[in-house]
Amino acid sequence: MTSTVKILKEIDNHVGNLIDKHYQLDAEIDNASEVVPDEYVTRLKKERLKTKDELSYVKFQLSRMCH
Repeated sequence: MTSTVKILKEIDNHVGNLIDKHYQLDAEIDNASEVVPDEYVTRLKKERLKTKDELSYVKFQLSRMCH
C-alpha cells in the first residue's frame, strides 16, 4: 500500500469517526435535554459544535487539496 493510499484511508477513518461522534452527541442531547442539568447539556452542545467545526475544517482542507 502506498503512503498516499494509507493517508487517504486514515483521513476517511477520521471523518467517519467525527460523523459518528456528531450523531452520538445529537442523540445524547435529545435524550438528556429534560432529564439532566442544563450545564451537562450545554457541555454536550459545545462538544457537538467542536466536532462539527473539526469536520468542516477537514472537509475544507480536502477540497483545497483537490483543486
